[in-house]
Amino acid sequence: MGTAHRGRRLLAGLLLGCGLLLAAGPPARAAAYDPDLRWRSLETEHFRITFHGGEEQLAEEFGHALERAFDALTAELETAPRRRIEVVLVDSSDSANGYASTVPLNTIVIYVTAPTEDSTLSLYEDWPETISTHELTHILHLDTVEGLPGFARALLGRVISVNRVSPGWVIEGFATFQETRHTHAGRGRSTVVDAIKRMSVLEDAFPPLGNLDGFQTDPPGGNLRYLFGQDFIQFIADRTGRDVWTDWVHVYGRGIPYLLPGRRVFGKGIGRLYREWRAEMETRYRRQAAAIEAEGLTGFRLLSDGVDQCAGPSWSPAGRHIVWSCTDPSTGPAIVVADAWGRDPQIELDHRAAGNFSWRPDGQAFAFSSSRVVNRTNVYQDVTLHQLGGRTEPMTRGDRARDPEITPDGRAVYVVTNALQNNQLARLTVDRRLEVLTDTRDHTQLSTPRVSPDGRFLALSRWSDGRRDIWLYTADGQPYRRLTVDPATDIDPAWSADGRTLFFSSDRTGVFNIYAIDLATERLYQVTNVLGAAWGPAPRPDGTALVFERYSTHGTDIAWMDLDRDAWRDRGLLPHPLGADGPLSAVLPAADDPLVQNRLRNIRRAAEEAAEEATEEATEDAADDTAEGAARGAARRAARRAARRAARRAAEPDPGVVAPATIPGLDGIGGPFMHARLLGGPWGLPGEPTAGASGLSARPEDTVSIPDAPPSSPDEEFAIEVDTAPPEEQDYEFSWPVERYSPWGSLLPPRYLLPTIYSTTFGYMGMLSTSGADVLRRYLYSGYIAYRTDSRYLGWGASAAINRWDPIITAGAYSYTTPYGDIYEVTGPPTDGGAWVPSVQSTGERYWDKRIRGYAQVTWPLDEYRSVFGRWTGTLRQPLKPLEPDTYRPFLPMRGFQSGIGGGWRYARARVYSHSISPEDGRILSVVGELQAPWLGSYQLDDNDQKVGFTQVQLTGEWREYRTLPWLHNHVLAVKLAAGMSAGDELAYGSFRLGGSFGESAYYTLPDEWRALRGFPPATVYGDNYYLGSAEYRLPLWYAERGVGVLPFYARRLSASVFTDAGNAFGDITDPAAVGDIRVGVGAELLGSAVIGWGIPITLR
Repeated sequence: MGTAHRGRRLLAGLLLGCGLLLAAGPPARAAAYDPDLRWRSLETEHFRITFHGGEEQLAEEFGHALERAFDALTAELETAPRRRIEVVLVDSSDSANGYASTVPLNTIVIYVTAPTEDSTLSLYEDWPETISTHELTHILHLDTVEGLPGFARALLGRVISVNRVSPGWVIEGFATFQETRHTHAGRGRSTVVDAIKRMSVLEDAFPPLGNLDGFQTDPPGGNLRYLFGQDFIQFIADRTGRDVWTDWVHVYGRGIPYLLPGRRVFGKGIGRLYREWRAEMETRYRRQAAAIEAEGLTGFRLLSDGVDQCAGPSWSPAGRHIVWSCTDPSTGPAIVVADAWGRDPQIELDHRAAGNFSWRPDGQAFAFSSSRVVNRTNVYQDVTLHQLGGRTEPMTRGDRARDPEITPDGRAVYVVTNALQNNQLARLTVDRRLEVLTDTRDHTQLSTPRVSPDGRFLALSRWSDGRRDIWLYTADGQPYRRLTVDPATDIDPAWSADGRTLFFSSDRTGVFNIYAIDLATERLYQVTNVLGAAWGPAPRPDGTALVFERYSTHGTDIAWMDLDRDAWRDRGLLPHPLGADGPLSAVLPAADDPLVQNRLRNIRRAAEEAAEEATEEATEDAADDTAEGAARGAARRAARRAARRAARRAAEPDPGVVAPATIPGLDGIGGPFMHARLLGGPWGLPGEPTAGASGLSARPEDTVSIPDAPPSSPDEEFAIEVDTAPPEEQDYEFSWPVERYSPWGSLLPPRYLLPTIYSTTFGYMGMLSTSGADVLRRYLYSGYIAYRTDSRYLGWGASAAINRWDPIITAGAYSYTTPYGDIYEVTGPPTDGGAWVPSVQSTGERYWDKRIRGYAQVTWPLDEYRSVFGRWTGTLRQPLKPLEPDTYRPFLPMRGFQSGIGGGWRYARARVYSHSISPEDGRILSVVGELQAPWLGSYQLDDNDQKVGFTQVQLTGEWREYRTLPWLHNHVLAVKLAAGMSAGDELAYGSFRLGGSFGESAYYTLPDEWRALRGFPPATVYGDNYYLGSAEYRLPLWYAERGVGVLPFYARRLSASVFTDAGNAFGDITDPAAVGDIRVGVGAELLGSAVIGWGIPITLR
């Protein structure tokens, strides 16, 4: 196939990307937020905080936190914005996150949920203070523009930011550094983070300097830019001066993009500093490892494969099964169940993720919590019950409930609910009624409630006043005893089956290990001693073993250790708290408690059965102890693995969201959302990842927004709709003025001009564009002017959108040119007289179709995967230059006005995993119809330049499939079938034109009639009907996953594809010869994907 057009488009993409980097500030669905929310704005001295009902207390708290951070950071960084910074607080996610943007305005968006105990963000004393410091650092850092770039900003506006053109570890590492420096906690002090860095050293997996931007898919992935970036930046500050990074912000802010001022600011090159830092890290962590090893390491064996990321091990009540959740980089998440010895784990639920499990007393079902999209704009946690080998049913729907714990009698389920940065303990009854047991309003955070074997008490991890400790609550939700009182982070409580020992995980030695409390003696014991980290203890019901999460450089695995109480290290008596000091002797179950005794009998019976099975298997293995036997055993294991893979593919649920393509009337050139995907954050577009989550198109490098933490996708692929009332507005005594939200201050005027260059059919197009939106993204507009070098035409466009409710309402107009073939003329008589025969001949001049198009459209995103639209379009088509009198009109394309009404439906679902090179296990379906008629104003000019009414009905459809080969991970067969037909009046060059290798992109918009047919030049065939088929085999070749120093280049992967395209466009559908004149293109591609410019994803073909 040809490559000329691909080369030009690549160049255009590179230039566009460079323009975007200069344009980009740091980071900045129908509605972006729930349309039912009511919003107000609070104005402090330096911030305008927009919040919705129920967030009154949070708005006040964030106001104080932001102002304190502003005073400290502006003094240190010696810079301050002139205009108030926009801040949006929204409670639409059960994950802690946020992002900052300097385009088009300095804006911070914060999802107000506080971090859970298992997050790298979990170490904080005051969450508003921590996240405010982090996000404000982004604003001050990236909005510092001085010198010559400052002059460029005066001309082009806020798109100019040299500091934005920085390695990711500089941008995120600096904000994480400041979050640590200016608070008493932060990720720089986190022992979770320390474990990640420590194991990278001890297992010889320390990231190269070129990988610190966090584009690698393997752990710790996107966390590299935050965690390792912070440590590196801290090291540089310690070695070269406390305020050296203030100098960096200003020196680079007036410098040249990509020329990092390392030697100028630090006195040393960044590469040399990296080597010194790495050496210091080696010394630091190997010294720590030697001290740990000196105490004797805990022996264990892995139950998971050491590749998948696994979590949440949980025993069935009698100990016959273990369940946990894993995510494979090639095949995605799954919930697996193993036998009593942790062997032969089988996929129980595919493409489902969970973090905590709880078994029903009969051991035939378990509950788990996972996140899902709720009402399109929210990502909430819900609880699900699954019966082994049977059905799965929701226990909550949009209730924001997590960490289920089924009571020993099976009559209720305890859960933790989340709203407005407050957690509550709640009880779910058998009739699915949720009874809230607590009423905390001081941002107390609760996690993993675990019921005692007799059902009288709950152990849970509780964060309050900056500390995270293990507490005991009564069954009705009242605090009973604070078990740990210290600065350590204590999480993941788990009871022994007899109720006399409570296990938990703690970092009290600087490394997370498993501990145990003997409730009778109130003594604390250390159970494990590991190099990485140990979390999530799950004691085997018979007390002989412990399963837990073990951290290594590959992530978390499920580990098994035998329990020997004599080997536990005595850490002394528990401290006695001043409050909540109930005696632990009362917690012990009665010796004759029926629930406990019945469970212990079941445990003994299950242990005996497991022992008998193990003996039988050992006997069989001994009887077949030959080379042939070993081969047969290996074959059996391989067959089981193959069967598991086949089972994984066999009964899959519907797939997830596929990356959105250009949506007519919304994005692409001329659409009001034309810059939306570049600016990041939620917009409410069909198929877009939901607020607080990521999806195919939401990798950090795909936008110019700066998230507070690496984004994560919902655990559940199935979105739900529930009838819930939004939080009500509350009376509150604010410290600052509060008014009803108004969009105008942030909507107008336009604040930037974005220069970009695109390739066109025969040249290039230069564009200056702008756009604007209010901070809630209810109202949007865009505009541009564009000059094409091949047609020498100055085009233009403007559009606007109302994105406040369903549907999205858009309207716009734009002018552009489209090339056709040569203009022909009728030959006249010879100048010297004589006989002649009239004929036509080419003038050698190309015909350019000038089009002025207007549209009005309504778009309904029905759910995550389906959308419909209805629209009117009107296109005035005329020659770019006036026609000469002798121009031969029959050879000209349509001239006149095409006015039509139409609509369409689209469905798009697929999966993409860490190692995917293509959408997988997906489907895209679309149907579009349009009617053009004189009563709508539609006409065309005939050969005598007279208006003639034009009537046509057009229908098009497309079906795409992405099928993953069951025997090869990430190998994909992509198939496409498309067809279109027109009835009524005919166009001179048909309604469809086939040829070319272009695809869909938000960076350019093709004429409506163009369709790709690889292996042929654009518009090779045309007609009023067409069909098109394509089959393509896509396969990965090499995962490079490597950057080079501080060069703005990161190599990701190399893949290949082999394809066949076949199609035809024709006029008369009843003519077999015309219909059967098929064009077939065959070819192959080698594709290399990379990230350039520290944030621009590209694919080289």
